[in-house]
Amino acid sequence: MRIRTAHMTGSALVRWSLLLVSIWGCGTARPEGALKDEAREPSWFAGLFSSRPDPIVDCKGLSGWLSANGSSLVSTVEREGFTAELQYRPAACLACLENGTAAFMDDGLRARVAELDKTELYVLRIASRMDHSDDAPQLILSENLRGDLVAVMGPDTLECAFIHMEAMPSMLPYTSALIGFDRPQDGRDRRIILRDRADGFGGDLVFQFGGLGRYTAILPDSLISGRS
Repeated sequence: MRIRTAHMTGSALVRWSLLLVSIWGCGTARPEGALKDEAREPSWFAGLFSSRPDPIVDCKGLSGWLSANGSSLVSTVEREGFTAELQYRPAACLACLENGTAAFMDDGLRARVAELDKTELYVLRIASRMDHSDDAPQLILSENLRGDLVAVMGPDTLECAFIHMEAMPSMLPYTSALIGFDRPQDGRDRRIILRDRADGFGGDLVFQFGGLGRYTAILPDSLISGRS
């Protein structure tokens, strides 16, 4: 991983995290009745009335897409004593946060995406729950957890390449770490597992990501290294 990517620390990553938290995790709920009606319609008939989304050609368009679909890039596990949240950080999203007015055809943006695209990046956040009992298991986030983190995609299992603790403002109610896996980004479904081999925080944490293909589908080929 290049030095510029590995050293996204301190105030820069904090700014990125605070910007993205207002976008990700805010997917729009759909009425239960609408889902049932949809299930009764033949797929070919429903397709007659469905239209493809407008093509996304710049960072502004990507930001709008994330406002409606960003929850697919976030996975949360609740435990009695804490909440663990894992946020996927796709390359194009990070590049657009650096230059929010860029178009996807811009050479500078494509070069930055190509640089970031070589590594799967996530932010792991651990927040202690206020209502937990005194004996509830807790997870202490540290760089020592690197050997317990794996990514599972189909038959492939990949060990975590690095975990870097972030210096967060004391006012924030969680601890945060940037974690990475040494592989090009793609839209395959995957599980990120934090194994509880020492039986210290109530069992393995399994973060499910099942909608990443929708993200890769909206990007031009020049901004994604693989598609599922």
